[in-house]
Amino acid sequence: MFGFNLLKSDREKARFFLMLNVSLRSGLPLYQTLLIMKESLPYYWRDVVSFLSENLRRGYSLSQSMQTFKEIFEPVTLKLIAVGESTGKLDDICIYLFEFYENKSRVINKIVSSISYPIFIVSFAIIIAYIVLNFVFPVVIGMYDELNVKLPFMTQLLKLFMEFFSFQNLLIFFTLFVLIGGGVYLYIGKEKFMSFFLDTFSSLPIISNIYKKYLVNNFLYTFGLCIKSGLTMSEAIKFSLGLLPERISKKHFSDVYKRVLEGEELSKILSNKPFFNKIIINFIASYEETAKTEIIDKLVSYLTFDINLAIDRVLILIEPLLVTGVSLFVFFIAVSILVPIMGISMHFVQ
Repeated sequence: MFGFNLLKSDREKARFFLMLNVSLRSGLPLYQTLLIMKESLPYYWRDVVSFLSENLRRGYSLSQSMQTFKEIFEPVTLKLIAVGESTGKLDDICIYLFEFYENKSRVINKIVSSISYPIFIVSFAIIIAYIVLNFVFPVVIGMYDELNVKLPFMTQLLKLFMEFFSFQNLLIFFTLFVLIGGGVYLYIGKEKFMSFFLDTFSSLPIISNIYKKYLVNNFLYTFGLCIKSGLTMSEAIKFSLGLLPERISKKHFSDVYKRVLEGEELSKILSNKPFFNKIIINFIASYEETAKTEIIDKLVSYLTFDINLAIDRVLILIEPLLVTGVSLFVFFIAVSILVPIMGISMHFVQ
């Protein structure tokens, strides 16, 4: 199961198509290429590649054979492979697909690495607090009870907090949350997990902006990929919309494909959509006038940079607040424990 989930990783699919491209450009027949790849790719690819090579030997095309693995390869990938076979440009299609999956993986990895640091800081603070509050704090409280001395105000607050919230139960809840989240992460894969995370929390102001740019980036990259591969405008729109979350697609883009088929310009259609600003619309209009796919490539590069910049800005805001909050939390616990210890020492001195 773990190996199969790795197969669904964008980074793994990028490696698969890059190796396929390199082998094809070296002049090797497709069947021989797959046999070589079987020995070079990780173990979890071997069953897939063996099946593909065996089907080629039986006379099936690569695109027909890949239809068996629809959980791994998206419809747009299967379509483009079929186009590459029919036009004799399979090697070019493979490098396009490599860049497509590598771009998706790069954006997701940026988001994952950005949220990893805050999660680590919070987790570390909770673990330290659990150790102190369960092994040090009860000893201090017990000593005060034996001496029949009133607890300092901050220590009383901490005691009330523990009695009301049950810190141990909070830790159990947090641990279960992490384990369940980690299990889902491993089961459905990093890309789907992060897409689910962004979709779930897309209403939050701090997430909404990044999420919209992420969706637009995926849409336009897929659109450009389809156009470069030789698909028509309507086909490119169809497959690009297919990669959007169903909720978003139905709510905002249900009419786009139909209007494109009717001959309406894409830039005019998207100008009324909430995800596309004037800069993006102008780029698309420029492409429609010139038919130069380089314009879409430059737009995607701009959006990728913009996503990275937006994530960095969020981190610049979050990190100081997070560090300050954790520091105050630790300081509160430390003072709540040290003050009564000092009080006990003064009691014995007197």
